[in-house]
Amino acid sequence: LETQAAADQAAKEYKHYAEVIIPMQMKSIGLDSIKLASGGTLSVVHNVYCQPNKNEKDKKIIADWLTSLNGEHLIKKEATVGQDSLGALDANGIPYAVATNVNTNSLKAFIKNALGLSKGSTKQIDIEDIPACIHFSMVDTVEVTDD
Repeated sequence: LETQAAADQAAKEYKHYAEVIIPMQMKSIGLDSIKLASGGTLSVVHNVYCQPNKNEKDKKIIADWLTSLNGEHLIKKEATVGQDSLGALDANGIPYAVATNVNTNSLKAFIKNALGLSKGSTKQIDIEDIPACIHFSMVDTVEVTDD
């Protein structure tokens, strides 16, 4: 039990240094990577996390937000009739409910692109523009690679 407690404490301290102390220090002096004497590299890695809420109210908020940013192609609409019949329902004034779903990885990629974080992308939004129900976050950490 003592060994497990020591291992847990070491893992906690490692995570704190890897995700907070070292990235912050490197950023403060303008470094993205450092060549190590061993020949490896210590680099700051930008991790992005996205966990949208799955309740119907928030799924509607997400679908509306994506539509406002020309991201409708990410929305998976479901109905109890075939997609080709939706136009006929509209034309005849028949009400229906549309369920919207979005793939989380596609949403994360879309947001990264809209924030200008993807290679070759142009910033279109700020992180504050993302609806709170999406739970999008960016975390810097360090990674050591052997060259």
